[in-house]
Amino acid sequence: GIYLALATAAFALFCSAMFFNQVDVMPGGNRQVPRLQIGPLSINSDFRQLVLLAVVFAAIGNLLVLLRRSAWGRRLTAMKDSPVACATLGLNLTSTKVGVFALSAAIAGAAGAISGRTFLADTLTLPGSLSVTMLAVVGGIGSVAGAFFGGMLLGAFPIGATIFAANAIGIFGFVAVSVKDILVFSPGMMGVSLGSDPDGAAPQLALGYRAVANSVPALVTTAVGATAIWALAKFDSIGNWSFFAAEMLFIFGVVPLLPLLFAPAQVHGRRIATAIWLTLGVLVAALIPWDTAITSTGLRVIAIFAFLFLVARTAIGIFGVNPLDEGGPQQVEPVSPDMFGLDRPLTRADALDAERGLGLQDELLVLTASDSAGMLRGAGQSSSAGVTA
Repeated sequence: GIYLALATAAFALFCSAMFFNQVDVMPGGNRQVPRLQIGPLSINSDFRQLVLLAVVFAAIGNLLVLLRRSAWGRRLTAMKDSPVACATLGLNLTSTKVGVFALSAAIAGAAGAISGRTFLADTLTLPGSLSVTMLAVVGGIGSVAGAFFGGMLLGAFPIGATIFAANAIGIFGFVAVSVKDILVFSPGMMGVSLGSDPDGAAPQLALGYRAVANSVPALVTTAVGATAIWALAKFDSIGNWSFFAAEMLFIFGVVPLLPLLFAPAQVHGRRIATAIWLTLGVLVAALIPWDTAITSTGLRVIAIFAFLFLVARTAIGIFGVNPLDEGGPQQVEPVSPDMFGLDRPLTRADALDAERGLGLQDELLVLTASDSAGMLRGAGQSSSAGVTA
């Protein structure tokens, strides 16, 4: 509860004051972590470092998914839902919480060991970690995708502050706010926006991609398309901004529609026309010289996302089906039988639904008038015989 959070914050303050300020730990106020090198494996370039981080993140993410589906993961879920009920059932909450802290510390230690960067003592403070915590909450602390989304935001905000350092939002220069300053407090604004859905942004974004995981052709097309766009940028066939525009359009505009394009014939839609339109959109996004066509960085980003929105919405209009309306993410969940007769009067339809849910047959429940009379006569004769005896 709140006391555990306060104890964790107090321990963080203690470490920043008594541990990270030690000369043996942080000589000169910083600590350089060398890049990983194990035998012939040497991470001596930024590209190899990126691949290493991606592989380790994927491995840890899959291990956490397997852990969540295990008996210990079910214990963690139960403890999260109701610690009192778990304690009543005899579960040792203290050892479970210690195990969670040990696991999180191990993951953090592994991340620091392979980071290959310089850590400053001034950044290892409680206020400095609050932004990381906020972005983790914004991404979604209950899923691996939330950690990935929060990490992407954590890296995007400093880069965005550098890119938009010369841009401002205002009205004819009379009222102007630096975009760099907006990015400073934007994580807090994003956190406030999660009041209606505290699960984070990753579960909301997953609605558009859930059907992709169930379609092998969609998965293959996603991997091939993303790799092809990356290869064009790798071999300098397209510029960095063209790579950004084409990749964003492919991920957010094309991939959610792939399950519909590969859906069975029962799903009606203009598949060929939609596929041609999306292919042309990605090609145009990759061929436009965004860095020279638009000199302002802010206007360039706005133009890219406007182009993305135009292509995606037009593709949905051509196909005729919205991916969020296909497949069940928007389906209405059935009403729990526990609420029958409580939130509204019980109806005949509710009784029939309950019968079907319990597997009862109508002939077992319906009694004719003759059956009822026979049962009453039998009960009366039994009562008379008992009195005579």
